[in-house]
Amino acid sequence: MLLHIIHPYTYLASPDTKRDKSVRELTSLFLDHGQPTLHSWHVPHGSQEHLATFAGLRDHPHLALTLAAKYHVYTPQTGRPLIRETGMNERKLQELSAQYTPLEEVISLARPHPTHLLIGGYFESCVLDAALFLREHQPRATIFAVPELCAAKSNTFAAKSRLFAHKIACISARDAERLVS
Repeated sequence: MLLHIIHPYTYLASPDTKRDKSVRELTSLFLDHGQPTLHSWHVPHGSQEHLATFAGLRDHPHLALTLAAKYHVYTPQTGRPLIRETGMNERKLQELSAQYTPLEEVISLARPHPTHLLIGGYFESCVLDAALFLREHQPRATIFAVPELCAAKSNTFAAKSRLFAHKIACISARDAERLVS
């Protein structure tokens, strides 16, 4: 099983001690059981924003553990790896490609794991998109999202409906902990 921590900087923008403690507990369970975690950053490595985000997470009493992830990838704000879009010019593609983890690398990190658990970011955007990306590239994988361990939830019903339509289950933090134990 692979724990995906999608854009955890978003936790810093919407403080919630109960959620943050649950994130720490789940991350700790994964690490204690030797299960890999994947930390997905949305800002380019080494940028000022990356350094500030890193410092914010590092100094947070509950979120610092997210930095102990086995894998670190860099994805756009969508939560999906960079994909060439129609009409994107070559120069723009090269510029963005230098900032983000290549699509093939993200797929190769995820592929060996038959089960995926997603937390972090904005549930209805980057977590939803990351889950749909996984489904697209791993049609037989078991994929779970944990809405209560996401930073913000404004249109939860619509997001849950889209996940359900793609055979991605939403589970509670408690159920997520049981999966690891």
